Amino acid sequence: MVGRAARVSLLASLLASPSLLACAGDPGGEGGETQSFGDDEIGAETEGDERGDEMGDEAETDTGEEIPEPQWPTLECDPLVPDFCAFPFPNNVFSQADADTVTGRRLALSTEMLPKTSYVPEPDGWNRSDGFSPSSALLAFLPGATVAGLPDPWSIEDSLLEDAPTVILDPETGERIPHWAELDMSHEDADRRAFILRPAVRLEAGRRYIVALRDIVDGEGELVPASPAFAALRDDTASEEPSVEDRRDLYVNIFAELEAAGVERDNLQLAWDFTTASTEELTRDLLHMRDEGLALVGDDGPDYTIIDVEVDPAPGLALRIELEMEVPLYLDDPGAGGNLLFGDDGLPEPSG
Repeated sequence: MVGRAARVSLLASLLASPSLLACAGDPGGEGGETQSFGDDEIGAETEGDERGDEMGDEAETDTGEEIPEPQWPTLECDPLVPDFCAFPFPNNVFSQADADTVTGRRLALSTEMLPKTSYVPEPDGWNRSDGFSPSSALLAFLPGATVAGLPDPWSIEDSLLEDAPTVILDPETGERIPHWAELDMSHEDADRRAFILRPAVRLEAGRRYIVALRDIVDGEGELVPASPAFAALRDDTASEEPSVEDRRDLYVNIFAELEAAGVERDNLQLAWDFTTASTEELTRDLLHMRDEGLALVGDDGPDYTIIDVEVDPAPGLALRIELEMEVPLYLDDPGAGGNLLFGDDGLPEPSG
């Protein structure tokens, strides 16, 4: 049985292989402990991230224009990465407003963006969540992109430099998130490799993050061009793509947040934002099943029958005990692929 946060993280892993895509978890407490890499503190504010006054309704851009609050259209696919429906991921345009959630968002993943495998899941299980997993990899696709000059697992501290090509920004604090970059090497098609950023720390729950990519080069050392849709947002030029017009104000906000952190918009190749699920959302179902399940089996524990006992079955093992145990069933099918059952209160409910 897999929690929703783990399922969203699993979805990110599946999406990392574009050959599975259409159109072509981690419950826990708050994260964010400071870690050290070399002489740099990971998670600390970096030079160039001084923000001064909080940015909000009264904040202004460098030109004196008021910065609009972020508003997101809900899209089945994002044309910022026209090659593959689900990229970039995670992404707030794959969610919708919901005033009843802690984050104010609710996932709205479309069937079009789900991986095409022998088993095509329905998105309903993911779409109950109020955000994406704080442990997700961040996925995009830039045709021909390499990771030349980008932070890798041995140079994570470079991701915090002011001129770092890849940026994961917490706009609430102005902090950059330590990470490294890699390409998806899980398949042989070099023309379809996902571009992956992996945060080196767990992201905060219930928090908005902004991702920015710049100075990404191809195998010839040439800059990878931005997609037409993103270039229209970055350069404030005309576009026939409806979603571009729908998020002009959103990108005024995104570009202003990035510029406040020392990241200029002129050479950006891609930028987007996403919101992580709240702690309440990440833990609610599992905590409910734990508490209710323990109450249902009682103080004496579940009924069980010992089927077989092997003595000294292998070096280092004294006993191997096979048994059957009766516990509450929270799935519609006890076999593989079973789905959680929910009661009228929206919480998991056992069927027997």
